[in-house]
Formats: sequence, C-alpha cells, structure tokens
Amino acid sequence: MKLSTITNKIIEYIEQNISEVDNVGSQSGLVYERKPIILTDIFPAIRIVPRLFKPKQQDLFNSQEYEATYALYYYYQAKDDWAEDMIALNHIDKLLRLIKSSKWGLDILTPALNITAAVLNIHETNEKLISGWKIEWQHLIQLPHDNPTTITPINPENLYISTDRDDFGIAEKYNEVKH
Repeated sequence: MKLSTITNKIIEYIEQNISEVDNVGSQSGLVYERKPIILTDIFPAIRIVPRLFKPKQQDLFNSQEYEATYALYYYYQAKDDWAEDMIALNHIDKLLRLIKSSKWGLDILTPALNITAAVLNIHETNEKLISGWKIEWQHLIQLPHDNPTTITPINPENLYISTDRDDFGIAEKYNEVKH
C-alpha cells in the first residue's frame, strides 16, 4: 500500500472516528510508563508508541516485526488526555496533509527516503499542555536476494528537516541534509 493511501486512511479515520481515537490515545501520568500501543486491527501498517521508553519497552519495540511500509507517531511530555484536545487532533490532520501535499509528495517517494517532520509545539490550550509531536515515515523495500521473501530496510541518506515554522507550526519549507 502506498504511503499516500495510508495517509488518506489516517486522515479519514481521524475525521470520522474522533471518539475512538480518543480511546486509543488518551493517557494520564507519565508518558514513559506507557506501553507501546499497536493499532493492528485498524491500520496494520501503523505503530503508535511513546517517545520515552523503559528498557524492556524499548526491547519490545525493537523486536516488533513491522509491515513493509509503516509509520511511527511519537508523543511525549503530554499532560492530561492530549487526544481529547481537538486542537491537537486538528494539528495532526494538518501535519499529515502537509506531508502529503508537499512538493516532493508521497506519490513520488523512493523507498530509500526517510522523512522526519520537525517537532510541532502546541502551547497551553484549555489548561492542557502539549509539548510536541514528531512524525517519521520510513519505507522498506525488497531488494534482489537469494530469498525473495526477505525485506531489506534501507537506511536513507537524505533527511528532510524543517527549520522555519509556518502556520501549521511545522515547517515553512524542508531542507535536504546529506549524511
């Protein structure tokens, strides 16, 4: 499934099932005490996890067998139930739309690209504080191999990192950084 297709499904799901998203994402207390949440029944290609892990949680996360195409959402240092904040959900929606509509577009992504959108800072809204969001897309491809079922992860040479904020609170434009 193309990343653009996955993005559309995410946006549709957020728009049509806000209450269910709340149930999936609500949390109280310290984020690093949460276990990774895996939405395999909703989107087999998506993983939603805390940014901060305990060692055993990190081991669990590292040991997961991911789909060939997947997305990671990181959330951290949130207070109360961040998913109940419609502003936060709207920003997620805008973030996905920004990535989808940017000039290099999801439809033309090569498997060797990894895209990281800069942290989105949201200040106090209705006595809730959301420190930031980070979204990372990674695409794995199947390389020519003796075993045709082997899927090989590609470590990309190009990262798109935002430096300037725009009205989404993310990036006015992305800069390509060579590693």
